[in-house]
Amino acid sequence: GIKYALISDKRLFSKLKSLNINDFIEEFIFNCLSIKKELVEQDVFDKGNRMLLNFGHTIGHAVESHYKYSKFYHGEAISIGMLEITKLGESLGLTKPGTSDEIEGILLKFNLPTKLNLSPLEISSELNSDKKNFSGTLNIILISEIGKGFIYPIALNKFIRLLESSKNNETT
Repeated sequence: GIKYALISDKRLFSKLKSLNINDFIEEFIFNCLSIKKELVEQDVFDKGNRMLLNFGHTIGHAVESHYKYSKFYHGEAISIGMLEITKLGESLGLTKPGTSDEIEGILLKFNLPTKLNLSPLEISSELNSDKKNFSGTLNIILISEIGKGFIYPIALNKFIRLLESSKNNETT
């Protein structure tokens, strides 16, 4: 559900940050389903904006696959993926600085994992089977800011270099 707020609904994200989810759980579920319904109806064949539903999935699927679907639940792996892809968006200058900090805060609030313990090489080996990898180009989903997702095509080798650069910056 956090994903839907991040790609499409800043107001919903603000409520998640400041309120107890149990106080508006029905509204939360309704809003998430409405966002998904709208994106699917607009793009039945998953060639355009429906791909926004894949936010966090590029790295998240690599995490799931690497651990053979045993270490993390799907939502936990996607949480890691959303945070990591947003860090990359910030490093590219495509995502508002500080957005990854906001995402990390909301993930921690809901006791979701935030640490990627895979090397760029481990991620790249998993990406070769990713359905978003079209002949060496990935369609990654980024957010320009909370509530505004967009599709960003990037060469797989450039994506891996960015991951490597990001990992090197974390250790320094």
